[in-house]
Amino acid sequence: MLVLERYKRNPNRREAYHVLSAIDCLKEQRYEAGIDAIRAAEHVEPIPEGVVLMRGLHDDITVGELREALRKVVRAPDDSSA
Repeated sequence: MLVLERYKRNPNRREAYHVLSAIDCLKEQRYEAGIDAIRAAEHVEPIPEGVVLMRGLHDDITVGELREALRKVVRAPDDSSA
């Protein structure tokens, strides 16, 4: 996301798809799969064939929205202190 912010642009749908996939992997504690999803975004891998025609969050999302989604995962509330 830093690269997108540096160039002052929002992600294209392919980049957004892979970053959202990585965030979902983090939520599920599938860290290796998350790293793979980020690599897919960096290496310009296409959206999977079964998803390419489907509309979703990855179509119109901003860098700020991606950052907020990541922040929610990274800074999830700790329920054990209640």
